[in-house]
Amino acid sequence: MKKMYDKAIYDIVLLTLKAIFDANDSNVEAIVLNGKVNTIDKSTGKAISIYILSVNVSRESFKDLNLAYIDSKEWFKRSKAISARTSMLAGNHVMIPNGCGIISVPIELQPAFTGLLIQFYESNDMTEIKQFLYENCIDGIEFPPLPEQGTECGRENLQRWEP
Repeated sequence: MKKMYDKAIYDIVLLTLKAIFDANDSNVEAIVLNGKVNTIDKSTGKAISIYILSVNVSRESFKDLNLAYIDSKEWFKRSKAISARTSMLAGNHVMIPNGCGIISVPIELQPAFTGLLIQFYESNDMTEIKQFLYENCIDGIEFPPLPEQGTECGRENLQRWEP
């Protein structure tokens, strides 16, 4: 069921982008599409909205796609689009083997995290999202107090991370 849901989301993104590019003249050079869902926070029982993806695509890169044969999920990955789940998996793929804990975003911080992902995607500035992750989302490792010199998995290591 989850795979069907993911495929439907990726397909909707592609079809939405196509519809926007087809409906507008050539003055629309690029589209940034952010997707969010309304759900219930299981820890509070309250309604919340969570961003689940962001994609930035140019008309030029989109025009040559053959949508009849494209795998929407593969296109999403190739276009370096962001999904909160994908970014978490990628981060943990680096963190865990290097003994640096895991990234785990608490449910109440997911809207802020996704907003920072989108901000990073649009600006390529990692400053705020790195600080947010360091302060709120890394579990399974003890960090020395800042601003003292950190461990290999501390702040100076986060500074070296590149997208």
